[in-house]
Amino acid sequence: MRSQRTVKFSSGGVSYEGFKQLFNEELLLTKFKEVIKNNFKVTIYGEAYGGKCQKMRNTYGDDLKPLFFDGDSDQFPKVRKEITDTDFSFLSGIAAQKGVMITSSDSGQMAFIRANIDGKPVARFVEGETAMEYISAVYDGTKRHSSYQAVTESPGAPGPSSILNDESIPIYRPFVFSADDLETGNLDIALAWQRSKSLADSTKLKINAAGWRNQSNMLWRENMKVSVLSPSVDIFTETEYIISGVNLLKDENGGNVAGLEMVLPQAYSLEFPSSFPWEG
Repeated sequence: MRSQRTVKFSSGGVSYEGFKQLFNEELLLTKFKEVIKNNFKVTIYGEAYGGKCQKMRNTYGDDLKPLFFDGDSDQFPKVRKEITDTDFSFLSGIAAQKGVMITSSDSGQMAFIRANIDGKPVARFVEGETAMEYISAVYDGTKRHSSYQAVTESPGAPGPSSILNDESIPIYRPFVFSADDLETGNLDIALAWQRSKSLADSTKLKINAAGWRNQSNMLWRENMKVSVLSPSVDIFTETEYIISGVNLLKDENGGNVAGLEMVLPQAYSLEFPSSFPWEG
């Protein structure tokens, strides 16, 4: 920040305008003025690799995205870990509510990354056209419910509650859960998340793909998006999935095989699909 109280952006190897639009310049300047009382020059380092951005554009799209949380919208006022929750299931559950996937970094550390909901598919799996060693799908309708109700309690009396219906489930199968750890204004968000989570839990896909690299010659990784069309497992409409797990394997002949576990993008979004892949 220069002495005349302005913010200067250095975009590195990417376009200046694309880099600058990631930030709220007015808000940054206001916050700097609150913290830095004198006219010191302050440099804050981040990194935007032009070559890397170009290389990964097929995976994550053309637009730059910041690799940090977006402020207060990604903070929970309160969270509660149930006694039956493992540490990972608890963390992955609350992360998914904010559209964040837990994976591992190149150095083997735990990494929290934005789920690639809006990215472009890097590959297509079309039955009869794409080399697939194996494909299976699980559709467990018992994990979905006709309605979701979040209830709270106040001292001596019931607290606020809210209900969200899933019209695609014709059988009466309600799901009621405690939301005492949420503020009243967050009940509707919690309901939408629970409905999306139930859909994701009920619909899982696994594909063993020939080779460790995709059609763009990139090593298979979590968070890549693909599209799938496979009538043999009731995917009658080409549908996008996000890769949630990758196992790089060898087959009995020594060939490379990638075991890909996939979920619907709604696992990381509050949006609900208007149609389903098995409907045709």
